[in-house]
Amino acid sequence: QNGSNLALVEEWNDELGDYARRRDYLNFYDYDMVIVGFADKYSNLPSQRATEALLAYGNSGKSLLYTHDTTFTSEGVLKEPAVSDFSGTGATSTLSMSIREQCGMDRYGVSVDWYGENSADNPIRSGGDTSTDAVLAYNGANDRTGSDIAYLPGTHQTVMAAQTQGFTFSGMAHNVNGYKNLNYSSIEGGLTQASWMYGQGADNHNRVTQVNSGIITQYPYTIGEEIVVSNTHAQYFQVDLDTDKDGDGRGDVVVWYCISSLDDSTPWTEDNGEVTFTPNDVYDYSPNDVRNNYYIYNKGNITYTGVGHDGNFTIDEMKLFINTFVAAYNAGVRNPSVRIVDGTSINAPDLEHVNIPFEDTQASDTYRVYFQVKDNNITIGTKKLSIRYCIGSAGSTDTISYQGDEIAVSWFGDGVLKTYQAITGEEVPYDQIVSGNTYYVDVPLNALVGPPESFNFYVEVDLKLEGTDEIAAYAIDKLIISELKLFDLD
Repeated sequence: QNGSNLALVEEWNDELGDYARRRDYLNFYDYDMVIVGFADKYSNLPSQRATEALLAYGNSGKSLLYTHDTTFTSEGVLKEPAVSDFSGTGATSTLSMSIREQCGMDRYGVSVDWYGENSADNPIRSGGDTSTDAVLAYNGANDRTGSDIAYLPGTHQTVMAAQTQGFTFSGMAHNVNGYKNLNYSSIEGGLTQASWMYGQGADNHNRVTQVNSGIITQYPYTIGEEIVVSNTHAQYFQVDLDTDKDGDGRGDVVVWYCISSLDDSTPWTEDNGEVTFTPNDVYDYSPNDVRNNYYIYNKGNITYTGVGHDGNFTIDEMKLFINTFVAAYNAGVRNPSVRIVDGTSINAPDLEHVNIPFEDTQASDTYRVYFQVKDNNITIGTKKLSIRYCIGSAGSTDTISYQGDEIAVSWFGDGVLKTYQAITGEEVPYDQIVSGNTYYVDVPLNALVGPPESFNFYVEVDLKLEGTDEIAAYAIDKLIISELKLFDLD
């Protein structure tokens, strides 16, 4: 009802044409937010193109919410994927290895460019011990400043160990190929019992506990420091708490809730002054462990929630999800606005259609079009507004989406039509547009020569975030320019 658009990605259809100009595959850019979920062992996306479109959407700064098990390992085997087949529909590794870097579940950077043309250049996935210098150079070139490094013991931090997937403790518990953390060997069988991950007792529920407070814990509902949720489990890959892409000196990930112990009884007992620790489950070993037992976190415009394993939601869980949804929505960029107006005044009315006295001999004439740009986004990092112009052109292979319709257009090249500040008359580079200003462009009228004696002129403002070529958001307005016939009264 508020004009927002939401896409819930439950299943995919790859029977579509080539990429549009913005790589707007599956029309993602028609939506303010995309949610990927909800399922236990979320199905793989059976298309590399669809996966890349999803990544491009999130990388552009739009709101993207991942849910339970959208990252996954092969059934019963805890290891990196050996294949890159996107055609399967079961819970496979291709989606995991594509999104781990984006959603913050790649502690060491092993999944960077996993399916890209230059994937072999990633020294972290070499399969053997690697020079620390090579890892640092690669991290620096891929915006992973501050990333953690798994140093090989005894090498004085000069070598990175081969074990770079960064599996969680519970991930090791869930799988059966012998992985275990010997620090927790007092659990019977080490961390190899999947039953120690899931809800226990008659209600088969879990608890989650608060780590940080903020909008997710307070709006629109106030959420307690500990609540009961439906049966769930921790994920398979550790959160990357160290990478600092925005350069603010802090890690990019903020964890809000963690999965807590599944048992009401305390793991600590005291007898005659002697304290005994008897864990109920893997979560007792590291309470509020944000690296391994996260339940909700965000990384800028990317948010993760553990909702989706079980549909038997509690009231508190539903309230927490609504809070998470609202926070995730607000974390992404929104479309700017552009209005074609009648004059230079900030209060000038919208202009939709003009009739211009015109003869074919006036083909070199122009018409001055005024427009206003506004952008209310508050984002982390630097953003850039640029302007582009096009006219309707039947039969063109280039298209734009305008008011729900796909319109064939012909673009003027960047900077071909000059843009001017309406008040000063100074020329403004096409990619240095400032929110709140009124601009003008002189539109050539040669399209009025001959039939159909009118054409549609479009003004588009694009928003990009620093460090990406993807258009994060955009807005378009249209002016119909028609020929006003002059009659000879003699």
